[in-house]
Amino acid sequence: MSLESQTEQIESRREFIFLAGKTAVLLSIFGCKAREAVEGKNSHQENTKSEPTGAEKFYRNFPELLQGASRIEKVLEIPGAWGCVVHIKQIHSAPYGLRGEDPDAETARREEDMKNNPLVRVLAKSTKLHQNFIGQVLLDIKEKLGIGEVYQEGLVPRILRQEIEYDELISDMESLIQTNTSILEQLTVLREAKKQTDTDAVKEIDTKIAKQAKRIAELKTQQQKLIDDHPKNDGTDAIDNLARKGEITRRAATTYELETRAVQHLTKLMNEGATKEQIDSDPIIYEEREAMLLTKIGENNDQTAVVVFGGDHDFAVSIKDWNERHPKKTLSLIVITPKFFDEISQFLKDLDAKIQSADSEKQD
Repeated sequence: MSLESQTEQIESRREFIFLAGKTAVLLSIFGCKAREAVEGKNSHQENTKSEPTGAEKFYRNFPELLQGASRIEKVLEIPGAWGCVVHIKQIHSAPYGLRGEDPDAETARREEDMKNNPLVRVLAKSTKLHQNFIGQVLLDIKEKLGIGEVYQEGLVPRILRQEIEYDELISDMESLIQTNTSILEQLTVLREAKKQTDTDAVKEIDTKIAKQAKRIAELKTQQQKLIDDHPKNDGTDAIDNLARKGEITRRAATTYELETRAVQHLTKLMNEGATKEQIDSDPIIYEEREAMLLTKIGENNDQTAVVVFGGDHDFAVSIKDWNERHPKKTLSLIVITPKFFDEISQFLKDLDAKIQSADSEKQD
């Protein structure tokens, strides 16, 4: 959907209210200077105000309430902005898969942790609830603004293509199974009609029924093998779940090379016992991946970009840097905090503090 159409949708839902001082307040918060009025050569010439861009209208008219959202914050408004980023914060599930394990070992460790570690169970249940709220936010954005495309943290083009191909293959297999099942049902009805009058025809139909039943069984076996061999997630990710149902479309947020390097780097930091503060300040994990996302948004000419990234990402800093380097494609920023995000974040902070305290006592 075009930016103009999205703007019209927003304006049709509620009256546009222009808050004259909002730009000055927000720009002062983030250390930006308000643009000076353009002076004409003629001292008597009146200054004229330019018409707001589509991105400015989108920013100012963005809904104040969304299903599943705890807070909606208009963080960074840029006069004359080319586009707007909508960052939906998320809590990641437990970071399985970072130890180089094969899929079976990873699944076994996850199941073992869920069984024996109460903290893992609490986090898993909380994260699932939180992800449900993210799903509500995404669906409400689609309903109210007509935006059904979402940039997913960690998703690279190669994996996205593989996921699309897998979904199409599973769908094709399901269609084949349904078609063959329908033929089997028709043969069964025909047999019932012929059994009293034509025994030879019944024998022929029985042969076809047996072949059809075998074909269906083979198709189901092939389909199940595809499902079993496909990499699994823990079933909590809102984007994956909605994409599987065809309710949203995922967009790659990074490259394979950068994401591989970031995951390897994160694995190294975790194995070295890095603290959360050390990880949170690491440029490979944060700044470089944020810059890559903004690059993709610019390359895609996506003027209303909805992104789901971890809550520790501060796009205000990255976007300011982007705007300085790309004056023709400047971006504003809206941040959405889904329900249950704050509670889980505080739980994890308290837990991390207790762990660090315990480690300090051991060293003493």
